[in-house]
Amino acid sequence: MTILFLKRLNDRFEENIEDLIKEGKSEKQANQVFRHDFFVPSEAKWEKVSSVRSKVGEKIDQVCKVLEKANPKLEGVLTNTRYSDPRTYPDDRLANLISHFNSPRLRNFDLEKEDIDDVRKNLKEKGF
Repeated sequence: MTILFLKRLNDRFEENIEDLIKEGKSEKQANQVFRHDFFVPSEAKWEKVSSVRSKVGEKIDQVCKVLEKANPKLEGVLTNTRYSDPRTYPDDRLANLISHFNSPRLRNFDLEKEDIDDVRKNLKEKGF
């Protein structure tokens, strides 16, 4: 789940930057922390995870720490699993999983429902 969440955070962050630029913000303004629900620093971008072929788990752990530091409301959420143990999380498995998530974009625009709360609300409206 953490890897999927990393991809979703990254894609949503990129989408928000593009939206802010379309609204007339400069790239510098669009990259300001306060303009995002979750800020993704350059050292925690998806491309940093997806380009690694060895010590993949260590890179995931590092990215999770950077994201939690940049987003205090995520404290303990991303670092509750340690991916750096290659016996539990071998590089080839992690790399394959990351590769799997490379192709689908997980931006709001690409999803039928952008948030689980939307799904719950929709189900409730339908009487479930």
